[in-house]
Amino acid sequence: MTALIVMACSSTKRPGEEAMPAIDRYDGPMWRTLRAALAELGEDCRPEIWFLSARYGFHPADMPIADYEQRMTPSRAAELLRLPTSNHAAFAEAARGADRILLAGGAIYRDAMRRAIGQHPSIAETDGGGIGIHRQQLRRWLAVDRDTTGAVPVQSLDAFACERGLVTMAEARGHIHAGLRSAPTTKTFRRWYESETRRLLIEAGRTASLYQAAIDAGTIIAPPRATLEEIANGHPDLESTHAARRVLEKRRARRELTEREAA
Repeated sequence: MTALIVMACSSTKRPGEEAMPAIDRYDGPMWRTLRAALAELGEDCRPEIWFLSARYGFHPADMPIADYEQRMTPSRAAELLRLPTSNHAAFAEAARGADRILLAGGAIYRDAMRRAIGQHPSIAETDGGGIGIHRQQLRRWLAVDRDTTGAVPVQSLDAFACERGLVTMAEARGHIHAGLRSAPTTKTFRRWYESETRRLLIEAGRTASLYQAAIDAGTIIAPPRATLEEIANGHPDLESTHAARRVLEKRRARRELTEREAA
């Protein structure tokens, strides 16, 4: 099955004077979610990814782009659908070859994507709620492709949660850290922050219980535990990668200190 994701560009971008692939340049929440989710998928399960940019138009996400600032407006979207230089014809051809498509982004972007594609039997969209809902929808859509041979799938906790739109402990910790950095001062904010923290921690615990129950029932198999070195070589958008690198760096520092003291 051929899958296609069409992502809206992001106002948040990784800095750098040299051009870099769009999938690395864009650094908004949806793009970070996409990169982290892709890191959980096997190469044969990864969809084709295109993006729509107010500056560049429709292009594959591996196209190198420069840093830029340009907002998408309804008039600019209409212009891109007219301009041959926006590459909309090649995009429409790629969409026709896909079995299923996800349009991810704001309403102006998704409208332009739909108009460029035209008729297609299987188009889904991220819609409704805030950015958190859109990220869950993106993760769930990416998790649909599964082994159909009848074998019990090997699935990590993150992939299990991604497929079902469940909260993970990493998301709960992210909320906690964001709140600590913001130094909330109003009582209203503190009440909301504490209530949301409790909810996320409860949901993350429920996710872990559901994951273990699925393993016990034999519907999934937990992946073999990776070594710390293997985790440290993981995708740079995963918190586990950075945590493993910090542990290894501390171990290296302690080992060097012990060697100096013994010398």
